[in-house]
Amino acid sequence: MNVDELTTLKAYARDHPMSLDALKNTLVTGEGQVERDSQLETLLDYGYRVVYTVEEQPIGLCHHVSISKDNGTPDPAEVNRICKALDLGLEMHFEKLVAIKTDKFVTWFESGTLVRESKDFTKAFNLVVPDKRLKLKPNPIGQNNEFRP
Repeated sequence: MNVDELTTLKAYARDHPMSLDALKNTLVTGEGQVERDSQLETLLDYGYRVVYTVEEQPIGLCHHVSISKDNGTPDPAEVNRICKALDLGLEMHFEKLVAIKTDKFVTWFESGTLVRESKDFTKAFNLVVPDKRLKLKPNPIGQNNEFRP
């Protein structure tokens, strides 16, 4: 796993959190197709794609990680390594990837097509984790819906 790529991804996402309004206005181009800032995703050298955002949700500021694998479902061990590298503020260990809602996190699967590449992925594992360590303050420019930590 290329930890440098995940470190860069983490830094960019934490410097560019998405407000609740921005999330509501995310461009959905069709079933399972979402346009997003390309700097919020990375393709690891072994066929895994990681999309990581810091999002304002009704519950507070959250990490949102989406992990997909070319032509397959992500391996739990690899999901564990990626989540650890992103420092989500929660010790977790997945033995099996399932859709679940707990008081500490929510997971689900989705299938779809990557818009820029018109490339299908079988299943993306999504994880949302609230994190009280993350803080927001309004963008002083006030010209968009972005918030800055």
